[in-house]
Amino acid sequence: MVDVLAEELLPCGEAQISFADHRQQHADMWRISIDVWDEWDDVERVFELAHHWSPFIGDGSWPDADMLPLGQLKVHIPEERRETHFTLEEQKSIMTLWCMARSPLMWGGDFLTSSKETFDLLRNSAVLEVQKNSENNRQIYHGYSGEVPGQRIWFADIPDSRNHYLALFNVTDEPQTVTFEFLEGRYQVQDLWTDTDLGVYSESFTRELPAHGSGLYRMSPVKGEVELADPFPFPYEIDAVSGSFTLRLNDTVLRNTGMCMNGYDMMRGSRVHSGRKVECRVPGGQVNVWFQADRESIQINTQVQNQTDSTVCRTYCL
Repeated sequence: MVDVLAEELLPCGEAQISFADHRQQHADMWRISIDVWDEWDDVERVFELAHHWSPFIGDGSWPDADMLPLGQLKVHIPEERRETHFTLEEQKSIMTLWCMARSPLMWGGDFLTSSKETFDLLRNSAVLEVQKNSENNRQIYHGYSGEVPGQRIWFADIPDSRNHYLALFNVTDEPQTVTFEFLEGRYQVQDLWTDTDLGVYSESFTRELPAHGSGLYRMSPVKGEVELADPFPFPYEIDAVSGSFTLRLNDTVLRNTGMCMNGYDMMRGSRVHSGRKVECRVPGGQVNVWFQADRESIQINTQVQNQTDSTVCRTYCL
């Protein structure tokens, strides 16, 4: 305990992650870095620290990456007063990283003399929403051995939805092409910094980023398409049968979480493999449902045997 308290009292030191559980138990916020000034090396260090501390991010648990050195700095020391050394792209990258890592946003600049561009960075409501309302925030691409050096990718989920936040970073001194591969499904992508709809992307999303540049995006699965690693809906109606399937594509394994006929719930939680036929009897008739799936499409065959015998086949492209 004495060692922990002593470390906490040390000014401007990096927090030791070995005491992470103690911090979560006894504090809502703690510094993870040394003082961050307007030097890019300081920001690169924060990338590493934020990555290691990401498992401890959550409401009431805030790893603090230090104040934002943006705008006019050191105004209380006339001989050192200056505009931040960071370029506008670098300042945008700092805001993007701090928000994706859900670091507390404490500005170290001067309100009275900083530029409009600085205030535009600090007041972008869509970007600030990432810091306020996201979960499972983590760095998924690190630029380690076997990966493209100098690239970082952060990913986060939006609570109570099937949407995600994506941040791409180029930490090198030269422009780079940065690609996020999601392999399956199609996503509508919105640029949060510019409030621009970038369209629908399949399998991957690629951007050209300047030196020390970044991009921050909201990804929304296109309705009726598979969502990366999550269930996805297929609503449809057929004669007396109506409802929505929630299926999971995992190679050729699908999950059905419910289908209704005349108000009766069927097959809840059953596990269906490709090509296997499932029969469910309900009052008023019999419903047969079976699936055929591959990496490109899912075929759903529904046969209703009641007063009007009918068979319907639906094929959905992934």
